[in-house]
Amino acid sequence: MTTYTTTQNLIIDDLSSAAALAEALKWWSIMAGGVVNDTVTDAISSNVLAHPKYVAAAGGVDAHFLFSFAETPVEVAGAYSTKTAMDADLVPAASTLVNCWDPDPSKRGRYSKTGGTGTGSWTLVSSSPADKAWTDYNHPQRLLELLICSFVYTTSPLAYMGSQQGWVGPSDGNWMGARVTLDIEFQQAKLGPYSKVGLHVQGNVPSRAAALSALYTESPSEKFFLPNFIQKTDLISDQLDFGHDSWGVENKVPVVRSSSRQNVVINMTGDDDDFHCFGDTGRDPTGRLISYGEAPVSEVLSNLQGNMYVLAHHPAPVDGDAFWTKSSSESVAQFDRFRGDIKLFGVKVEVPA
Repeated sequence: MTTYTTTQNLIIDDLSSAAALAEALKWWSIMAGGVVNDTVTDAISSNVLAHPKYVAAAGGVDAHFLFSFAETPVEVAGAYSTKTAMDADLVPAASTLVNCWDPDPSKRGRYSKTGGTGTGSWTLVSSSPADKAWTDYNHPQRLLELLICSFVYTTSPLAYMGSQQGWVGPSDGNWMGARVTLDIEFQQAKLGPYSKVGLHVQGNVPSRAAALSALYTESPSEKFFLPNFIQKTDLISDQLDFGHDSWGVENKVPVVRSSSRQNVVINMTGDDDDFHCFGDTGRDPTGRLISYGEAPVSEVLSNLQGNMYVLAHHPAPVDGDAFWTKSSSESVAQFDRFRGDIKLFGVKVEVPA
């Protein structure tokens, strides 16, 4: 029997409100219909960091982070990670509609601009800014929706990782044999028949990154090699009642009204049979900061510098010359995408002693 040492035991209910709001900033979704950089006018993009709502304990329900994905999204002009950032941007015209993903429940919601460009203020029109998850086009042969995201804490993070490091693993970075437990619940959750929700892991392989930097000397000069995987043996959607051992086969049900709160366990075995790699050797690395190539999962887990996401996976094969091409035909069908609420009560990480 394996003996484990706990490196993280985040229990949302144990946090004070202030601590919970700070912790919420380390976890996010990526939503469609928004912009990055907390502005409507600059850096128009199809994705935005959407921080979870902190729901305080009430009515016999423990405190948790709430990630909501709308059944019928409302089109907005942009989105903000905090109300402070939104209030500071008065450039949008009157009646501009935006989402505000502030983790403080009293500030979170959908807002409308009152007053013309450069004047006025923002008025709350709905306390629910729920939207649909953004489709990750980096892997068009396996479309992904990013539901719960965070980086892995390391003392020397990758240059572009920022401060949102929610996962706390072993001090030496070796996640081989680690066990991740999510205290989690689905409410009114819907998935397409072959869509799966699982834990994604992505990390840099320094030796391969160095080889890329030596071979491709154009800008950017420093490159990263980040194969990424989904743990397909311990699927989250299977453990929350959508199926059983269902990778590659149809789910048992299309809707889970309430999974009840469960401890979902995902094993970071280092066994390639337990993981599906999204990388591909056919993608040209020229001019890229990041190459999503193929490698054994052990090369990533043995010194994990990267991220782990809870994501929805949609097999969408694209053949021939269109393999790496973004097009409307490669988007996730409305019927297939994830809809509903995810309640996250806690995160536990254990490593072999």
